[in-house]
This record gives sequence, structure tokens and C-alpha cells, in this order.
Amino acid sequence: MYIIKRFLARLFVASLLVIGASFPVSATPVFVNEELNKLDILVESSLVGLRGMVFIENKEQEVVECQVVFKNGPELPTTRREKINPGVKKMISANMNRSIVRLNIDVTCNKQ
Repeated sequence: MYIIKRFLARLFVASLLVIGASFPVSATPVFVNEELNKLDILVESSLVGLRGMVFIENKEQEVVECQVVFKNGPELPTTRREKINPGVKKMISANMNRSIVRLNIDVTCNKQ
């Protein structure tokens, strides 16, 4: 009986480890600096592996032009420019070459 309880306990612990490993959680800090110039724009960020992403939703009635700069430590900053139509949510992303310790994302939007 003791052997069976021990086996079941180990099996339970092993299954918890497998379940926990299948849901990776990133504790990498992502800082978003927004300069929206009083525009009605929603900005969200995400990080998947070595890819930093920003989701920008234009709630204005006009087209806006946004510049996004991704900064990852000693790497050179990566700049993306996009025009976003009214009512559209757009994803802007950049792949990093090194592991991400801290990611700074600068978002600047202006009316076109």
C-alpha cells in the first residue's frame, strides 16, 4: 500500500510539472511609451518568444500615421511606420536577434 501511495504521489507531481511546462509564462517587462497627440487611439502590447508586438486601434474618423520603435538592450532600434484607417486595429511587430530582458516600445501617432 505504501508503494502505491508513493507512486501515485510521484505521478501527480510529474503531471503537474508537465501541465505547468505546457503553459509558458513570460516575466519579461515590456514598457510602452505612447505619444498619441490627443488622438483617440488604443495601444496594447504583447511578447511571444523573440517577437515584440503592438496592436494599435484607430478610433478616430481620420487616417492616422504611427511610428513604432522597438528597443531591446544593446540591439539597434527597429522602426516601423504604418498608416491606420479609421476603425481598424493593426498589429505591428519586430523580431529581436537576442534574448529579450527588457523591451521598450515607443509609439508616436499623428493625423495624416
